[in-house]
Amino acid sequence: MFGASFELASVMEFAWSNNDADDMALVYEREITSILDRMVPVRTVTCSQRPSDPYYDEECRTMKRCLRRLQRACSQAHQRVAAAVTKRRVRRREVACQND
Repeated sequence: MFGASFELASVMEFAWSNNDADDMALVYEREITSILDRMVPVRTVTCSQRPSDPYYDEECRTMKRCLRRLQRACSQAHQRVAAAVTKRRVRRREVACQND
């Protein structure tokens, strides 16, 4: 869609008729902005920042980072244990099927 819009733009016509690089850059920028405004209109977004709570100091940040690191490690360990248990169950079923 962007490529089709750009091919129809006046930049192509202007590029062949004028050799001034500054003018070509301005037309190019104007056309790109126009195409993007049609495809993705500009909208205003309000971002509000509130001050950090007074009790949430560097010690709390450090502890929270440590907690997240431990949670990730625990999750990875849990996944490894679950995979090992699944493998064990599959092997038991294979052995049971071979014995039947």
